[in-house]
Amino acid sequence: MAGWSCLQLRRLIALPRSVGESEMASDTSVADSSSARIFSNPWPAMLLGLGAAGISVLVYRTTGTVLVPFLLLGLLSAGVAIAIRPQSPAVLGLGAVTGFTVCFALLPSWDSIRMFMVVLSATAAVAAVLMSLPRTLRRIAFSLIIVFHLGGILSSAFSQPPAPALAQWAWTYVYRPYLEFMYLTNAYHFYSPEPGPGDLVWFYIKFEDGSAEWFKIPRREDNSLAVEYQRRLSLTQAVNGLMAPQLPEEVRKRRQLAIATEGIPGHPLIDPVTQYRVPSALSKEMLRSFARHVTYTKAHATEPPRKVSSVKVYRLQHQFLQPQELADGIDPDSLWLYFAYYQGEYDTNGNLLDPEDPLLWWMIPIVKTDSADGPVVMDYLTQHAEQQKAPKKAQDPINNPGIKAIPGSHDDKAPKL
Repeated sequence: MAGWSCLQLRRLIALPRSVGESEMASDTSVADSSSARIFSNPWPAMLLGLGAAGISVLVYRTTGTVLVPFLLLGLLSAGVAIAIRPQSPAVLGLGAVTGFTVCFALLPSWDSIRMFMVVLSATAAVAAVLMSLPRTLRRIAFSLIIVFHLGGILSSAFSQPPAPALAQWAWTYVYRPYLEFMYLTNAYHFYSPEPGPGDLVWFYIKFEDGSAEWFKIPRREDNSLAVEYQRRLSLTQAVNGLMAPQLPEEVRKRRQLAIATEGIPGHPLIDPVTQYRVPSALSKEMLRSFARHVTYTKAHATEPPRKVSSVKVYRLQHQFLQPQELADGIDPDSLWLYFAYYQGEYDTNGNLLDPEDPLLWWMIPIVKTDSADGPVVMDYLTQHAEQQKAPKKAQDPINNPGIKAIPGSHDDKAPKL
Protein backbone atom coordinates (compact mmCIF):
# COMPACT_ATOMS: atom_id res chain seq x y z
CA MET A 1 0.00 0.00 0.00
CA ALA A 2 2.73 2.39 0.90
CA GLY A 3 4.55 1.44 -2.31
CA TRP A 4 1.42 2.15 -4.39
CA SER A 5 0.96 5.57 -2.68
CA CYS A 6 4.55 6.55 -3.37
CA LEU A 7 4.13 5.60 -7.02
CA GLN A 8 0.97 7.70 -7.35
CA LEU A 9 2.68 10.63 -5.65
CA ARG A 10 5.59 10.48 -8.03
CA ARG A 11 3.22 10.45 -10.99
CA LEU A 12 1.33 13.49 -9.61
CA ILE A 13 4.53 15.40 -9.05
CA ALA A 14 5.94 14.51 -12.47
CA LEU A 15 2.74 15.32 -14.37
CA PRO A 16 3.12 19.13 -14.60
CA ARG A 17 6.72 18.74 -15.55
CA SER A 18 5.86 16.32 -18.34
CA VAL A 19 3.21 18.68 -19.66
CA GLY A 20 5.64 21.60 -19.66
CA GLU A 21 8.26 19.57 -21.36
CA SER A 22 5.76 18.51 -24.00
CA GLU A 23 4.80 22.11 -24.70
CA MET A 24 8.43 23.15 -24.96
CA ALA A 25 9.22 20.22 -27.25
CA SER A 26 6.23 21.16 -29.39
CA ASP A 27 7.44 24.75 -29.73
CA THR A 28 10.95 23.58 -30.61
CA SER A 29 9.68 21.16 -33.24
CA VAL A 30 7.60 23.92 -34.83
CA ALA A 31 10.64 26.18 -35.04
CA ASP A 32 12.79 23.36 -36.38
CA SER A 33 10.23 22.42 -39.01
CA SER A 34 9.95 26.07 -40.02
CA SER A 35 13.69 26.40 -40.53
CA ALA A 36 13.85 22.96 -42.09
CA ARG A 37 11.35 24.02 -44.74
CA ILE A 38 13.69 26.86 -45.74
CA PHE A 39 16.72 24.61 -46.15
CA SER A 40 14.93 21.52 -47.49
CA ASN A 41 12.66 23.09 -50.10
CA PRO A 42 14.64 23.78 -53.32
CA TRP A 43 11.85 25.52 -55.22
CA PRO A 44 12.20 29.08 -53.87
CA ALA A 45 15.89 29.12 -54.77
CA MET A 46 15.23 27.49 -58.16
CA LEU A 47 12.46 29.94 -59.06
CA LEU A 48 14.70 32.82 -58.01
CA GLY A 49 17.48 31.48 -60.22
CA LEU A 50 15.22 31.06 -63.23
CA GLY A 51 13.80 34.54 -62.73
CA ALA A 52 17.21 36.18 -62.44
CA ALA A 53 18.46 34.35 -65.54
CA GLY A 54 15.35 35.31 -67.49
CA ILE A 55 15.67 38.97 -66.55
CA SER A 56 19.34 38.93 -67.58
CA VAL A 57 18.49 37.55 -71.01
CA LEU A 58 15.64 40.04 -71.49
CA VAL A 59 17.81 43.03 -70.58
CA TYR A 60 20.74 41.83 -72.70
CA ARG A 61 18.58 41.24 -75.77
CA THR A 62 16.88 44.63 -75.51
CA THR A 63 19.69 46.91 -74.33
CA GLY A 64 22.89 44.91 -74.86
CA THR A 65 23.81 45.27 -71.17
CA VAL A 66 25.16 42.28 -69.28
CA LEU A 67 23.66 42.14 -65.78
CA VAL A 68 26.50 40.37 -64.05
CA PRO A 69 24.90 40.52 -60.56
CA PHE A 70 21.72 38.92 -61.89
CA LEU A 71 23.72 36.26 -63.71
CA LEU A 72 25.61 35.40 -60.54
CA LEU A 73 22.39 35.41 -58.53
CA GLY A 74 20.73 33.06 -61.01
CA LEU A 75 23.62 30.62 -61.06
CA LEU A 76 24.10 30.71 -57.30
CA SER A 77 20.40 30.16 -56.64
CA ALA A 78 20.23 27.24 -59.05
CA GLY A 79 23.31 25.75 -57.38
CA VAL A 80 21.72 26.09 -53.95
CA ALA A 81 18.56 24.36 -55.17
CA ILE A 82 20.56 21.46 -56.59
CA ALA A 83 22.59 21.22 -53.37
CA ILE A 84 19.34 20.95 -51.36
CA ARG A 85 17.89 18.18 -53.50
CA PRO A 86 20.64 16.74 -55.75
CA GLN A 87 18.72 13.54 -56.53
CA SER A 88 15.63 15.23 -57.94
CA PRO A 89 15.36 14.94 -61.76
CA ALA A 90 13.10 18.01 -61.86
CA VAL A 91 15.56 20.16 -59.90
CA LEU A 92 18.50 18.97 -62.00
CA GLY A 93 16.58 19.61 -65.21
CA LEU A 94 15.58 23.14 -64.20
CA GLY A 95 19.16 23.78 -63.11
CA ALA A 96 20.28 22.82 -66.61
CA VAL A 97 17.66 25.17 -68.07
CA THR A 98 18.98 28.00 -65.88
CA GLY A 99 22.53 27.41 -67.06
CA PHE A 100 21.55 27.30 -70.73
CA THR A 101 19.50 30.48 -70.25
CA VAL A 102 22.49 32.31 -68.82
CA CYS A 103 24.45 31.50 -72.00
CA PHE A 104 22.10 33.76 -73.97
CA ALA A 105 22.96 36.74 -71.75
CA LEU A 106 26.74 36.68 -72.31
CA LEU A 107 28.82 38.74 -74.69
CA PRO A 108 30.12 36.92 -77.79
CA SER A 109 33.71 37.46 -76.60
CA TRP A 110 32.99 35.56 -73.37
CA ASP A 111 33.39 32.25 -75.17
CA SER A 112 35.26 30.51 -72.35
CA ILE A 113 32.56 31.31 -69.79
CA ARG A 114 29.89 30.23 -72.25
CA MET A 115 31.62 26.90 -72.86
CA PHE A 116 31.97 26.39 -69.10
CA MET A 117 28.26 27.04 -68.60
CA VAL A 118 27.30 24.71 -71.46
CA VAL A 119 29.37 21.90 -69.92
CA LEU A 120 27.85 22.39 -66.47
CA SER A 121 24.32 22.59 -67.88
CA ALA A 122 24.80 19.54 -70.06
CA THR A 123 26.13 17.63 -67.05
CA ALA A 124 23.05 18.59 -65.04
CA ALA A 125 20.79 17.55 -67.92
CA VAL A 126 22.46 14.14 -68.21
CA ALA A 127 22.24 13.73 -64.44
CA ALA A 128 18.51 14.52 -64.58
CA VAL A 129 17.98 11.79 -67.15
CA LEU A 130 20.02 9.28 -65.15
CA MET A 131 18.22 10.07 -61.89
CA SER A 132 14.86 9.53 -63.59
CA LEU A 133 15.79 5.95 -64.48
CA PRO A 134 15.09 2.95 -62.23
CA ARG A 135 17.90 2.04 -59.89
CA THR A 136 19.01 -0.97 -61.90
CA LEU A 137 19.22 0.95 -65.17
CA ARG A 138 20.95 3.82 -63.39
CA ARG A 139 23.65 1.52 -62.05
CA ILE A 140 24.14 0.01 -65.50
CA ALA A 141 24.46 3.50 -67.03
CA PHE A 142 27.03 4.63 -64.45
CA SER A 143 29.01 1.42 -64.93
CA LEU A 144 29.09 1.93 -68.69
CA ILE A 145 30.32 5.51 -68.23
CA ILE A 146 33.16 4.32 -65.98
CA VAL A 147 34.11 1.55 -68.43
CA PHE A 148 34.08 4.05 -71.32
CA HIS A 149 36.35 6.43 -69.39
CA LEU A 150 38.86 3.73 -68.47
CA GLY A 151 38.80 2.48 -72.05
CA GLY A 152 39.80 5.97 -73.19
CA ILE A 153 42.78 5.98 -70.85
CA LEU A 154 43.88 2.59 -72.18
CA SER A 155 43.43 3.65 -75.80
CA SER A 156 45.67 6.66 -75.24
CA ALA A 157 48.43 4.39 -73.98
CA PHE A 158 47.98 1.49 -76.42
CA SER A 159 47.38 3.44 -79.66
CA GLN A 160 51.03 4.23 -80.27
CA PRO A 161 52.63 2.25 -83.10
CA PRO A 162 53.05 -0.59 -83.37
CA ALA A 163 49.45 -1.06 -82.27
CA PRO A 164 46.45 -3.13 -83.40
CA ALA A 165 44.20 -1.50 -85.97
CA LEU A 166 41.25 -1.65 -83.57
CA ALA A 167 43.15 0.32 -80.90
CA GLN A 168 44.16 2.99 -83.43
CA TRP A 169 40.61 3.23 -84.76
CA ALA A 170 39.15 3.59 -81.27
CA TRP A 171 41.67 6.29 -80.39
CA THR A 172 41.18 8.29 -83.59
CA TYR A 173 37.41 8.18 -84.00
CA VAL A 174 35.99 7.52 -80.53
CA TYR A 175 38.23 8.44 -77.63
CA ARG A 176 40.48 11.23 -78.86
CA PRO A 177 37.76 13.95 -79.01
CA TYR A 178 36.59 12.98 -75.52
CA LEU A 179 40.08 12.84 -73.99
CA GLU A 180 41.15 16.11 -75.61
CA PHE A 181 38.06 17.83 -74.26
CA MET A 182 38.68 16.41 -70.79
CA TYR A 183 42.41 17.20 -71.16
CA LEU A 184 43.44 13.64 -70.40
CA THR A 185 45.85 13.06 -73.31
CA ASN A 186 49.09 14.14 -71.65
CA ALA A 187 51.99 11.96 -70.47
CA TYR A 188 50.48 8.47 -70.93
CA HIS A 189 53.27 7.53 -73.33
CA PHE A 190 55.56 10.54 -73.00
CA TYR A 191 58.62 8.59 -71.87
CA SER A 192 58.14 5.51 -74.04
CA PRO A 193 60.40 4.78 -75.74
CA GLU A 194 62.09 8.22 -75.86
CA PRO A 195 60.75 11.72 -75.14
CA GLY A 196 60.41 13.93 -78.18
CA PRO A 197 61.70 17.48 -78.63
CA GLY A 198 60.20 20.24 -76.52
CA ASP A 199 57.65 22.50 -78.20
CA LEU A 200 57.54 26.27 -77.76
CA VAL A 201 55.56 29.14 -79.26
CA TRP A 202 57.16 32.51 -79.96
CA PHE A 203 55.20 35.65 -80.79
CA TYR A 204 56.63 38.72 -82.49
CA ILE A 205 54.21 41.50 -81.59
CA LYS A 206 54.12 44.65 -83.70
CA PHE A 207 52.56 47.84 -82.35
CA GLU A 208 51.04 50.70 -84.29
CA ASP A 209 53.71 53.10 -83.03
CA GLY A 210 56.32 51.11 -84.96
CA SER A 211 57.81 49.27 -81.98
CA ALA A 212 57.87 45.50 -81.60
CA GLU A 213 58.79 42.90 -79.01
CA TRP A 214 59.08 39.15 -78.54
CA PHE A 215 56.84 37.13 -76.26
CA LYS A 216 57.80 33.50 -75.73
CA ILE A 217 56.08 30.61 -73.95
CA PRO A 218 57.09 28.86 -71.89
CA ARG A 219 60.10 30.43 -70.15
CA ARG A 220 61.52 28.87 -67.02
CA GLU A 221 62.33 32.24 -65.42
CA ASP A 222 58.66 33.31 -65.68
CA ASN A 223 57.51 30.42 -63.46
CA SER A 224 58.55 30.19 -59.84
CA LEU A 225 57.54 26.52 -59.58
CA ALA A 226 58.77 23.69 -61.75
CA VAL A 227 55.29 22.16 -61.96
CA GLU A 228 53.94 25.49 -63.21
CA TYR A 229 56.53 25.49 -65.97
CA GLN A 230 55.53 21.95 -66.94
CA ARG A 231 51.91 23.04 -67.20
CA ARG A 232 52.93 25.89 -69.50
CA LEU A 233 54.67 23.35 -71.70
CA SER A 234 51.31 21.67 -72.17
CA LEU A 235 49.94 24.85 -73.73
CA THR A 236 52.32 24.58 -76.65
CA GLN A 237 51.12 21.04 -77.38
CA ALA A 238 47.80 22.52 -78.48
CA VAL A 239 49.37 23.90 -81.69
CA ASN A 240 51.50 20.83 -82.40
CA GLY A 241 48.81 18.78 -84.10
CA LEU A 242 50.10 18.32 -87.65
CA MET A 243 48.81 16.87 -90.89
CA ALA A 244 50.69 14.09 -92.65
CA PRO A 245 53.84 15.40 -94.35
CA GLN A 246 53.29 16.26 -97.99
CA LEU A 247 54.66 18.93 -100.32
CA PRO A 248 52.52 19.89 -103.34
CA GLU A 249 54.43 21.06 -106.36
CA GLU A 250 52.74 24.47 -106.32
CA VAL A 251 53.81 25.02 -102.71
CA ARG A 252 57.37 23.99 -103.55
CA LYS A 253 57.53 26.49 -106.43
CA ARG A 254 56.26 29.33 -104.24
CA ARG A 255 58.87 28.45 -101.64
CA GLN A 256 61.62 28.52 -104.27
CA LEU A 257 60.43 31.94 -105.41
CA ALA A 258 60.47 33.19 -101.78
CA ILE A 259 64.22 32.52 -101.65
CA ALA A 260 64.73 35.43 -104.02
CA THR A 261 61.85 37.67 -102.90
CA GLU A 262 62.10 37.17 -99.15
CA GLY A 263 65.77 36.27 -98.79
CA ILE A 264 64.87 33.28 -96.59
CA PRO A 265 66.45 30.02 -97.77
CA GLY A 266 65.53 26.54 -96.65
CA HIS A 267 67.44 24.47 -94.14
CA PRO A 268 70.45 22.84 -95.83
CA LEU A 269 70.37 19.61 -93.80
CA ILE A 270 66.66 18.79 -93.68
CA ASP A 271 64.47 17.31 -96.40
CA PRO A 272 62.09 19.92 -97.92
CA VAL A 273 59.06 17.70 -97.24
CA THR A 274 59.88 17.75 -93.52
CA GLN A 275 60.32 21.52 -93.58
CA TYR A 276 56.68 22.08 -94.63
CA ARG A 277 54.24 21.07 -91.88
CA VAL A 278 50.61 22.13 -92.03
CA PRO A 279 48.74 22.17 -88.68
CA SER A 280 45.49 20.34 -88.16
CA ALA A 281 42.18 22.19 -88.06
CA LEU A 282 42.21 22.16 -84.25
CA SER A 283 45.76 23.51 -84.09
CA LYS A 284 44.86 26.30 -86.53
CA GLU A 285 41.97 27.30 -84.30
CA MET A 286 44.25 27.26 -81.26
CA LEU A 287 46.72 29.51 -83.12
CA ARG A 288 43.95 32.03 -83.70
CA SER A 289 42.99 31.87 -80.03
CA PHE A 290 46.61 32.30 -78.92
CA ALA A 291 47.02 35.30 -81.23
CA ARG A 292 43.89 36.97 -79.83
CA HIS A 293 44.97 36.39 -76.25
CA VAL A 294 48.55 37.58 -76.71
CA THR A 295 47.62 40.73 -78.61
CA TYR A 296 45.03 41.67 -75.99
CA THR A 297 47.31 40.88 -73.05
CA LYS A 298 50.33 42.74 -74.39
CA ALA A 299 48.23 45.73 -75.46
CA HIS A 300 46.98 46.18 -71.88
CA ALA A 301 50.31 45.39 -70.21
CA THR A 302 51.13 49.10 -69.99
CA GLU A 303 49.21 52.22 -69.04
CA PRO A 304 47.97 53.71 -71.27
CA PRO A 305 47.41 50.60 -73.42
CA ARG A 306 49.34 50.33 -76.68
CA LYS A 307 47.58 49.41 -79.90
CA VAL A 308 48.77 46.19 -81.49
CA SER A 309 48.77 46.05 -85.27
CA SER A 310 49.59 42.35 -85.76
CA VAL A 311 51.52 39.40 -84.38
CA LYS A 312 53.69 36.82 -86.10
CA VAL A 313 53.54 33.34 -84.59
CA TYR A 314 56.26 30.71 -84.73
CA ARG A 315 56.12 27.11 -83.52
CA LEU A 316 59.52 25.90 -82.37
CA GLN A 317 60.94 22.50 -81.57
CA HIS A 318 63.91 22.42 -79.21
CA GLN A 319 66.12 19.56 -80.35
CA PHE A 320 68.13 17.46 -77.92
CA LEU A 321 71.89 17.32 -78.04
CA GLN A 322 73.54 14.09 -79.10
CA PRO A 323 75.76 12.46 -76.46
CA GLN A 324 78.94 13.49 -78.28
CA GLU A 325 77.71 17.09 -78.62
CA LEU A 326 77.01 17.22 -74.91
CA ALA A 327 80.46 15.79 -74.19
CA ASP A 328 81.97 18.51 -76.39
CA GLY A 329 80.48 21.16 -74.12
CA ILE A 330 77.83 22.52 -76.51
CA ASP A 331 75.23 24.66 -74.78
CA PRO A 332 71.83 22.82 -74.80
CA ASP A 333 70.17 26.23 -75.20
CA SER A 334 72.03 27.10 -78.41
CA LEU A 335 69.86 28.96 -80.87
CA TRP A 336 70.59 26.62 -83.78
CA LEU A 337 68.98 23.77 -81.85
CA TYR A 338 65.57 25.42 -82.38
CA PHE A 339 63.59 24.37 -85.47
CA ALA A 340 61.21 27.27 -86.14
CA TYR A 341 58.06 26.92 -88.26
CA TYR A 342 56.22 30.04 -89.37
CA GLN A 343 52.55 29.86 -88.36
CA GLY A 344 51.39 33.09 -89.98
CA GLU A 345 50.70 36.71 -89.11
CA TYR A 346 47.42 37.51 -87.34
CA ASP A 347 45.43 40.61 -86.50
CA THR A 348 44.03 41.37 -83.04
CA ASN A 349 40.91 39.30 -83.78
CA GLY A 350 42.96 36.21 -84.58
CA ASN A 351 42.41 36.38 -88.34
CA LEU A 352 45.22 35.14 -90.60
CA LEU A 353 46.30 38.15 -92.64
CA ASP A 354 47.87 36.38 -95.62
CA PRO A 355 46.82 32.76 -96.20
CA GLU A 356 48.82 32.80 -99.45
CA ASP A 357 52.11 33.75 -97.78
CA PRO A 358 54.82 31.66 -99.54
CA LEU A 359 56.53 31.01 -96.18
CA LEU A 360 53.37 30.00 -94.30
CA TRP A 361 53.84 26.65 -92.48
CA TRP A 362 57.48 26.49 -93.61
CA MET A 363 60.57 26.11 -91.47
CA ILE A 364 62.52 29.35 -91.04
CA PRO A 365 66.10 28.08 -90.70
CA ILE A 366 68.54 28.84 -87.92
CA VAL A 367 71.82 27.34 -89.09
CA LYS A 368 75.24 27.07 -87.50
CA THR A 369 78.29 27.02 -89.76
CA ASP A 370 82.00 27.15 -89.12
CA SER A 371 84.13 30.08 -90.20
CA ALA A 372 87.64 31.35 -89.65
CA ASP A 373 86.37 33.35 -86.68
CA GLY A 374 84.58 30.39 -85.13
CA PRO A 375 80.99 29.12 -85.27
CA VAL A 376 78.51 31.49 -86.88
CA VAL A 377 74.75 31.28 -86.39
CA MET A 378 72.63 32.45 -89.32
CA ASP A 379 69.42 33.62 -87.66
CA TYR A 380 66.86 33.84 -90.45
CA LEU A 381 64.10 33.68 -87.85
CA THR A 382 64.92 37.14 -86.51
CA GLN A 383 65.33 38.43 -90.07
CA HIS A 384 61.90 37.15 -91.03
CA ALA A 385 60.21 38.42 -87.86
CA GLU A 386 61.70 41.90 -88.08
CA GLN A 387 61.33 42.02 -91.87
CA GLN A 388 64.93 43.02 -92.34
CA LYS A 389 66.12 43.86 -95.79
CA ALA A 390 66.95 40.63 -97.57
CA PRO A 391 70.40 40.05 -99.04
CA LYS A 392 70.70 40.77 -102.73
CA LYS A 393 71.44 37.13 -103.50
CA ALA A 394 70.44 34.35 -101.18
CA GLN A 395 71.79 30.86 -101.67
CA ASP A 396 69.36 27.95 -101.93
CA PRO A 397 70.48 25.28 -99.47
CA ILE A 398 68.03 22.81 -101.00
CA ASN A 399 70.13 22.76 -104.16
CA ASN A 400 73.28 24.44 -102.88
CA PRO A 401 74.38 23.93 -99.26
CA GLY A 402 76.70 26.93 -99.40
CA ILE A 403 75.11 29.69 -97.34
CA LYS A 404 76.36 32.99 -96.02
CA ALA A 405 75.99 34.21 -92.47
CA ILE A 406 73.84 37.13 -91.57
CA PRO A 407 76.21 40.00 -90.75
CA GLY A 408 76.56 40.53 -87.03
CA SER A 409 74.87 37.27 -86.10
CA HIS A 410 77.52 35.44 -84.07
CA ASP A 411 75.44 34.62 -81.01
CA ASP A 412 75.35 30.90 -80.37
CA LYS A 413 72.70 31.06 -77.66
CA ALA A 414 68.98 31.64 -77.65
CA PRO A 415 68.26 35.33 -76.98
CA LYS A 416 67.02 36.21 -73.52
CA LEU A 417 64.18 38.59 -72.91
